[in-house]
Amino acid sequence: MKKLKELLEERAAKLKDSLALVDTAEAEKRDLTAEEATRFDALGGEIGALDVQITRARVVEAQRAAAAGAGAPAANRHGAEQERDLSKFSLRKMALDVMENRTPSGLEGEMHQEAVKEARGIGVAIEGVGIPSFLAMQQRQAPGRVERRDNSVTMPTQPADGSAVVFQDPAQPIQGLLRPALAVQALGARLLTGLVGEVPFPAITQGSTSTWKPEVAELDKSNVKFGRSKMNPHRLGTYLLLSKQFLIQTSPDIEMMIRQDLQLSVDHAVDQAAIYGDGQQNSNQPLGLLNTPGVYVANGGANGRVPTLNDIVGLEASVEIQNAAVGSLGYLMNSKIKGTLKTTPLVNSYPVFLLTDNNELNGHKLVVSNMVKDAPRGSATVASTVAYGDWSQMIIGQWGGLDLLVDPYTQATNGQTRLIVNSFWDILVRRAASFALFVGATPSAEIAALQPQ
Repeated sequence: MKKLKELLEERAAKLKDSLALVDTAEAEKRDLTAEEATRFDALGGEIGALDVQITRARVVEAQRAAAAGAGAPAANRHGAEQERDLSKFSLRKMALDVMENRTPSGLEGEMHQEAVKEARGIGVAIEGVGIPSFLAMQQRQAPGRVERRDNSVTMPTQPADGSAVVFQDPAQPIQGLLRPALAVQALGARLLTGLVGEVPFPAITQGSTSTWKPEVAELDKSNVKFGRSKMNPHRLGTYLLLSKQFLIQTSPDIEMMIRQDLQLSVDHAVDQAAIYGDGQQNSNQPLGLLNTPGVYVANGGANGRVPTLNDIVGLEASVEIQNAAVGSLGYLMNSKIKGTLKTTPLVNSYPVFLLTDNNELNGHKLVVSNMVKDAPRGSATVASTVAYGDWSQMIIGQWGGLDLLVDPYTQATNGQTRLIVNSFWDILVRRAASFALFVGATPSAEIAALQPQ
């Protein structure tokens, strides 16, 4: 089995050859020749086959990272004499090294060097200390996990005024923040890591046409047309204020919680952008599904309404008539719409409800996440969107891992250190016809009245 790096390099080479054919034809203001079209189609098939292998290789890499996090030794990819247990990586130690003007050493130093090497390969500069993408992926664990070790700390929360994080109540478990479930990757959106610069995605927008002719008649010429989508990195970041007392006294379990929460903060921002990103330069957001031109939209009316079976079937039909009902088909909605559909009859007075399975709607996968937001619509105080489609046509791109900048100076007089996290992402909906939206879905009055505690 080829390594991920080999597969990515092979895909990049084939993509370059494919684009060269199109660029030559465009420069000469002509269509592809028959030979060029055959080569273009063959390269497209080879790239598609490589995409399957790349996805499998990413899964293998993630599984190896997860095994390392569970205590099994990871493959020796760091140049150390012995294999390392990546779960022993310490963000606290790395931050203290920077604060005290020491070069990170040991496993932390190796990870930084891996991140620097990865960043150099994709044309991104590490401003502080880095966490490579394979280690960042290891941190993606379920939110809400409870860690159980003694913690000697002194303050309950991070105040809104920006003062430092210091914990209190020794010998108590630290419970993670409850966050909405990640949505688009659970539905089949594809994650591409290790991207370099602008990433093009060529596509045929008008294909060949065959016609019936007599035995010796001239065939009609096909006017094959091509389009090109592209992905570019958008900076996403956050920061925490940590006291030096915290960095000195914190237990491994608290550190793990902070690391996981930072990673989840990034993951949720990416997921939110995949749904709602406006793609505007002034916001620096990627373009999300709800703002992608060409996506079919069914309107629930000025005041919204509860979706019916006809609405659900209509979403599916809108994708099917575009010949796009292939791949990872599924629905996305929030908890209030899910609860409402479980009490909505298929037809009036018929004792079978529209939703009878928590994981499936009308024979297709269902993911429920409060990442799908509520908003007023006309006289309705609560309304949201139901999304359906082939989620494999949504690409999430990441450039490098996480760039951690430890700033011990800005808040030094307060005894605080800023931990700044930067990462680079983009979202691409490759085929708008693969998706359909029902906008203005309202829950029942009883469920609409429910509010988070």
